[in-house]
Amino acid sequence: MTSMARRLYVTVVEWAAIALCLSCIPCKAILGRGARLAKNRRAARLFPPPIPTARVDIRQRPMAEQAQNSRLLSLPPELRQLVYEHALGGRLVKIQLAASKYHTNYVFASTFYQPVDNPDKILLLQHRPPADDIPVALLLSCRQVYLEALPILHRRNTFYFLIHDFHMAAIAALGQYCLKDIRSVYLRDNSTALGIYFDSQWSAAFLLLRQMCLESLTIELPASAIVDEAKPHPHEAVLDSVWGRGIVKVRGLQRFTLFFTRGDPPLLPGFNHSILGQLRAIVTGEKVDEDDDSFLSDG
Repeated sequence: MTSMARRLYVTVVEWAAIALCLSCIPCKAILGRGARLAKNRRAARLFPPPIPTARVDIRQRPMAEQAQNSRLLSLPPELRQLVYEHALGGRLVKIQLAASKYHTNYVFASTFYQPVDNPDKILLLQHRPPADDIPVALLLSCRQVYLEALPILHRRNTFYFLIHDFHMAAIAALGQYCLKDIRSVYLRDNSTALGIYFDSQWSAAFLLLRQMCLESLTIELPASAIVDEAKPHPHEAVLDSVWGRGIVKVRGLQRFTLFFTRGDPPLLPGFNHSILGQLRAIVTGEKVDEDDDSFLSDG
C-alpha cells in the first residue's frame, strides 16, 4: 500500500469513528445537555434595572465658572428655550424592550418619528416618516444646559409605548424622577386575549399616568377589550372595565383620543365616536366635578 493510499485509509477510518461516536447515547446526552444549558442561558436574560430614585441634586453643588465665549449661554433664556425645543423636541419617541446585541440581556431601544399630524387618526408607525435622533449629547455640555434642557426633552415629545413595556420603560428607561415632566403619551395594546394579566397591566399603567402632568393621552385598544358577556351593552362594558375606570381618573387633559382596532366582534357603527365624546367630556375637564360613574349612565 502506498503512502498516499495509507493516509487516505486513515482519514476515512477517523471520520467513520467520529460519525459513530456522535450517534452513541453518551454523546447524545452530553450534546443534549449542552443545548439545554444554552437554551436556559438564552431564557435567563436580565431585564434593565430601574433608574435609581436617589439622585444627586446638582443644583445644590457649587457651580464652576462658565465660559465667557459660549454663544448659547450668552443668549436670553427665551431664545435658549427655542433652541432646546428645536433640537430636543418635536418627535414621536417609541420606547420598546429589545434583546441586546449578544442576547444576554434586555435593553430599551428608542426609535424616532415625525410628530403626529392628525391626533384623531389611528397611528400606524410603519407609515410614519422617520425623524433625526435626539442629540442628547447637548445635555452633557454643562450643568446649566442640562438643567434647562432636560425638562424640555420630556415635555416637547410624544412618548409611544406598548402597554406590556410601559411600566418597565417608565422606571428603567425614562426614570421615576422625570414622570412629572412628561406631557404627551401614546399607549398601544395589541393583546389577543383578555384576563387578569390584561387588567393588571392597565392598572399599573394608570398609576404611572396619574403621576404625570399629561396634556395629551392617546390609547389604542383591541375591539375585544369591551367584550363582557355579563354586560352586553358596550357602554356598560366600558364603564365596568379596568381601563375605562382608569381613564376617567386622569383629569386635566387638553386632548384625549381613544381608538379600537378592528377585531372580533365588530363594533357597532358610531360607537367609537360616541364613547370618545363622552370620555373626553370627563378627562378634558368639561365635567370634572361630576360623578365618575354617571357619565355613561345614558349611553
